Amino acid sequence: MNWRMTVAFAALLLAGVVQRAQAGDGVVALQTADASCPDDSGNIYVDCGNGTVTDNRTGLTWLANADCYGLLNWYEAVEIVASLSDIQAGSIAAAEDCGLSDGSSSGEWRLPSVAEWKAMIDNALGNMGDPDCTALPPTITVDSGDGCWVRASSSFSGVQSSKYWSSTTFVGTPTVAWHVHLNFGSIFLFNKAVTTTHYVWPVRGGQ
Repeated sequence: MNWRMTVAFAALLLAGVVQRAQAGDGVVALQTADASCPDDSGNIYVDCGNGTVTDNRTGLTWLANADCYGLLNWYEAVEIVASLSDIQAGSIAAAEDCGLSDGSSSGEWRLPSVAEWKAMIDNALGNMGDPDCTALPPTITVDSGDGCWVRASSSFSGVQSSKYWSSTTFVGTPTVAWHVHLNFGSIFLFNKAVTTTHYVWPVRGGQ
């Protein structure tokens, strides 16, 4: 990285937030898929009843438990999500499958891309003026898509108002990745260093 890039990158880190990850920064266009459990409710998020939730706008399948793994560095996050699978109930390892019963196998799950995170939070940002919103709720919506997140109206559990990793590496700086901060619905750059830990929310489909 030349000195101009170094100065620009340092400025981003000092500013603390990047509101929009731009194409050419490792960001690719959002890829949609067919919903894994479509329904006619009109809801954005649908509980598939097997440890997963479908986003009907994109067809992406998200793990229903948004805090199965706690805080991990980027390298640990990539590895553990790639190994996620539906493990036979009753086995010793079944406690490690995050409640899945969807038949998925290792290699099907991954970290969300920054474009997928952006699709998730953009609609929620429009609801943050809702008087029913508590202080700094996670910037995702209720299942219907027309209000800020509350547990009683969400198919997701364990959602943290905190930082979550994306799979997207910053172009030209392989030691840095994008992440989203669900307190603010903002997209940041952060070092992948083993001492840096964020939450992990697996997804499959799309890309």
